[in-house]
Formats: sequence, C-alpha cells, structure tokens
Amino acid sequence: MPLTIGTTEARKLLAIVEKSQMPESHQIFEQLKSKIDRGESLTADEHERLLKLVKLAEDWEKAVQSSARTEREETMSG
Repeated sequence: MPLTIGTTEARKLLAIVEKSQMPESHQIFEQLKSKIDRGESLTADEHERLLKLVKLAEDWEKAVQSSARTEREETMSG
C-alpha cells in the first residue's frame, strides 16, 4: 500500500499556496486542490509537489513584501 498524506495536513498546506496568489504552477495547484476537495489523500509524490508549491509560495510572499517595502522607500519624499 503506497504512503498517503491526510487531507487535514494537505488542506493546511494548500491554504498557504492559495493565500500567496502565486501565478506559477497553477495547473499542479488545481489538480492537487481538486483531489483534496474530494477528500482524497495525497500520495507521497503529490505531497512532495505540494511541499514544493508551499516553498515557492513562501518565497513569492517574501518577494512581494520586499518589493512593497522597496517601492515605499523609493517614493518617500526627502
């Protein structure tokens, strides 16, 4: 029997990706989201893909925040 990942953990990870509104990997995200929404457990391979998306989402969020800070600093009057 292949290793599967529970839907509760998968939903938490999916929420991180969804919150970031990261444009990359939309197709993979939708496939995983569909499976999770149906209440199916992820395989170990699918879980790995989800973890990679979470990492990308976290990096994306950091870049967005950094960009927002830089824009404010550049537009501040001196």
